[in-house]
Amino acid sequence: MTQPEYNLDQLPDAIAERLKARDRSVSMLTPAVDRAILDAAEAQFARPRARPAGRWYVPAAAAAAVALVALFFVRPFDDSPIGAGRLADDVDGSGQVDILDAFSLARSRQAGSANVNQDRIDDLAARIVSLDSSEVVL
Repeated sequence: MTQPEYNLDQLPDAIAERLKARDRSVSMLTPAVDRAILDAAEAQFARPRARPAGRWYVPAAAAAAVALVALFFVRPFDDSPIGAGRLADDVDGSGQVDILDAFSLARSRQAGSANVNQDRIDDLAARIVSLDSSEVVL
């Protein structure tokens, strides 16, 4: 419902002026409304309570699980031994077979590896530097 409109022009000037002054002086925020707004703001923006000290392991375990899953999807576990390349003759694990693989075989023979002999080193070096394309592909 709307308030009825009064025509102040029909009233005497003194009464009209007092009514206008009274309308301007009415406070929209009473102390009770002001206190209720302040309480609501304090409740909204209050600092969160600290977590209990014994509950730190739950977020830590969740973070560790996420990191483990991410690591597995980024680089799946490989059953090949450490240092073994994807190619049979890629000894140093560089992803390509080159003369450095023959050098790696020679170093491992010098270190005392039982499964490396001079014939294997010579064969690998000869295939690497061979210009004949009919040779076995590395």
